[in-house]
Amino acid sequence: MAYGRALEFGSFINPTSSAPQQAVELARLAEDLGLDLVAFQEHPYLPGLRGEAPPRGRPDTEAAGGVHVDGSHYRLSGAKRGPQAAHRMPIHVGGMKPRMLELTGRAADGWLVSQAAMTSQALTEAGTLIDQVAVVAGRNPREIRCGQPGIGDLTAESTCRPLAACP
Repeated sequence: MAYGRALEFGSFINPTSSAPQQAVELARLAEDLGLDLVAFQEHPYLPGLRGEAPPRGRPDTEAAGGVHVDGSHYRLSGAKRGPQAAHRMPIHVGGMKPRMLELTGRAADGWLVSQAAMTSQALTEAGTLIDQVAVVAGRNPREIRCGQPGIGDLTAESTCRPLAACP
């Protein structure tokens, strides 16, 4: 699944609701250090990341008067869509079970592999499933990126060490 792509390095930032600016500072540090990628966790159901589950579904941000949601955890009254992103933002999925692997093959830009949680055989099988689903969906499997989170601290003294290849 790596398909001979050049190795890229990045930072996987875990934002918290108690110190949201820290995620921005770490992203800027990653940029200053010359890393290729910055990723953020999106697990709003985990304490400390968002605090509460978000409203389900996607509200129509183009509707007249903005977005109105009166949910049990969140309430929006007339929220407007922000500016359009300067470039396309790729979405990478970090799931390991068949349903998430199939979603990755159908629609995601990449897959974040949790190598510590999967055997070598399971990694190979997961990569094969993603590729097969991509072909059925009319996608080129080579366009789906594969990333492996490494463990460590991002500091000015950090060094990059190669990781094992994706399946």
